[in-house]
Amino acid sequence: MVIESIPGGFRLTSGGVELLRHSAEKPCLRLARSDFDFRSRTGQHRVLPGLSEWTELPGYELGDGWVRFFGGGVELRAGLAAEESGFSLEFDLPEGWNYARLSLPAWAGQAVYGGGMQFSDLNLRG
Repeated sequence: MVIESIPGGFRLTSGGVELLRHSAEKPCLRLARSDFDFRSRTGQHRVLPGLSEWTELPGYELGDGWVRFFGGGVELRAGLAAEESGFSLEFDLPEGWNYARLSLPAWAGQAVYGGGMQFSDLNLRG
């Protein structure tokens, strides 16, 4: 796992592949508040989030094994660790926030696998 500075932010790579990119212009993490409506029928799950108060976290601070994202009066500290096949990013949402959106870098033609129902926008071309 390699973390390097880019103009206004940082990027994380593993094995030469960019896995995470964050900048003030395009933050990788946004938080929201939500009242979830969950419905399940014949094995299909539908989650209808009424999302409000989207808050981008454009600021960041990198430490040894952690990254702190902040903005709009909100901050989130995440544990960051190298894994055999990439990295892990672990965090708890701040009090009063119950929805997070993590944006991952991707190029045309790439597909994301796994994650189950956690993805709100999922490319199923796989």
